[in-house]
Amino acid sequence: MEVENPKFPSLGNDILFIKQSDSVSSDSSLELIIGIYPSERSAKDVLKSLERLQREQAIVLVSTAILLKNRAGRLLTRQIVDWNIVEGGLIDGLAASIVALLSPIGSLGTIAFEAGGLSVEVLVDNLSELGLDYTDLVTLTKATKPGSSILISLVKRPWAQRLNQEMSRKGTRLLNKTMVPAMRSNLGDHFIDLAQAVILEHSRQSHY
Repeated sequence: MEVENPKFPSLGNDILFIKQSDSVSSDSSLELIIGIYPSERSAKDVLKSLERLQREQAIVLVSTAILLKNRAGRLLTRQIVDWNIVEGGLIDGLAASIVALLSPIGSLGTIAFEAGGLSVEVLVDNLSELGLDYTDLVTLTKATKPGSSILISLVKRPWAQRLNQEMSRKGTRLLNKTMVPAMRSNLGDHFIDLAQAVILEHSRQSHY
């Protein structure tokens, strides 16, 4: 069963892709690279490689996060690392948003707007303004299976290509987005508040 919203029509296929924004980004832009891996260990191995490159100053990460989809289909936040105190807070909000939007809807296969109510639409709109739109969320929903993991990385634009190369592994699926707005640490708190509202509204209407 899939629930559709006319404002955000569902995808007709489940192809994952590497997508670059066509717009010219500002100096404050960050590159968001999301990798989907077959297991938590796979994601952690990649993260170890990224941490080594960070120490060697071969790349300059802003923040990273690992999410795991457990056998019951629930997303769990497993690890968050902020490398940049000023801009790193955004990863907390992004992780919370993805957990809130994907976990309550595992059995439906698409974002359940009637379950999340207005908070879902507000959260999706906010994410879309940052560069992660509804189509991307549905793509993530369809691509993550129980036992798989998601590695979220934020990086400054000059290191985006190198990060893409490092996160790419056999069997990995990548989603690459440019986040144009200036990043502020309190933006992460804003998204966490919205994510909590989504889960709260869903819990009132279901057995999540």
